[in-house]
Amino acid sequence: MDTQSNTSPEPIQDKDEKPSETLSKQMDGDELQKQLQISQKRENLANLRLAVKEKQLRDLLDENESMKRNASDENKADCTLVDQAVGVMFSAMRDEIRKARKDAKLATLELRALKNGSERLAVLATLCKKLEKENAELKNEATRTIRLETMLSYCRKTVEGLRKRCRDFGDILAERDEEIKRLQAELARAHEENTRLQKNADGTRTLQAQGDNQILEQYGIDHHGTVSVVTNENVEEVVSVSSRESAHEEVEFDDQVDRVLTPGASAVEAINVSSPESVHEAPEPETISSDEQDVIDVSSSKDSSII
Repeated sequence: MDTQSNTSPEPIQDKDEKPSETLSKQMDGDELQKQLQISQKRENLANLRLAVKEKQLRDLLDENESMKRNASDENKADCTLVDQAVGVMFSAMRDEIRKARKDAKLATLELRALKNGSERLAVLATLCKKLEKENAELKNEATRTIRLETMLSYCRKTVEGLRKRCRDFGDILAERDEEIKRLQAELARAHEENTRLQKNADGTRTLQAQGDNQILEQYGIDHHGTVSVVTNENVEEVVSVSSRESAHEEVEFDDQVDRVLTPGASAVEAINVSSPESVHEAPEPETISSDEQDVIDVSSSKDSSII
C-alpha cells in the first residue's frame, strides 16, 4: 500500500507538465510568427525605400546627363555666335593644324624607318628641312590662333554689350510705347471734349438766336430800324437805339439798351443789346416769367395803339 501511494503522484505530475510545455511551445511559436511577420514587414518597407532611392538616383543621373547635353549645346551655340567669316577661318585653321599633326606623325614614322639607312641620307636631310619649315609655319599658325582667340574673346564681350544695350533699348521702347498710348488716350479725350464743347456752343448759339428773335418779335422793329422798349407803369427809363442801316442788311447793335425797373417790380432787371459778336459770347437766355409776359403784353398793346 505504501508503494502504491508513493508511485501514484509521479504520473500525475508528468501529465501536468506536458500541457504546460505544449502551451509554452505554442506561445513561443506565436511569438516567432509575430516576429517573422514584423521582420517581413520591415524587409518589405526596406525594399520599398530602396526602390524609391534607386528611382531618385536614376532621375538624378538622367537630369545630370541632360544638363551636360544642354551645357554642350550652349557651348556650341556660343561658338557659333561669332561672325560667320571668323567661324570659317577658325574651321580652316583647325583642319590645317590637324593635317600638319598627321604629317608630323607620318614624318616621325618615316624618320624612324630611315634612321638606320645610310643610302637615304639625302632624303632624310630634305625631310628634316621640310619638317623645320612646317614647324615654322605651325609656330606662325599658333601665333595667329592666339591672336584670333583674343579677337574672339573681344567679339564675345562686344556681343554681350550689344545684347545688354538691346535689352535697355527694349525697356526704353516699352516705356515710350506706354507714353504714346497715354498721350493718344489723352488726345482722344481732348477730341471728345472739344466736340462736346462745340455741340454745346452750337446749341447755345441756336438758343441765343431764338431768344433774340423772340425779343425782336415781341418788342417790334420799325421800318427805319428804331427799337422802342416800352415798360409798364413802374418803368422809370426807356432807351432807344437807332441804326441807319437798311432792313435788308444785317442788324448791328453798337450800343447797349438797358431797361431798368423799379425795386417793387419782378421783371428782368436789364436787357443788354450789343453787337452780333457779343451775341455769340452771351450766356444762355433765361426763361420769361409770368410778370415779364404781362409787361410784354402791355408793351405790345401800347405799340399797336401808338401805330
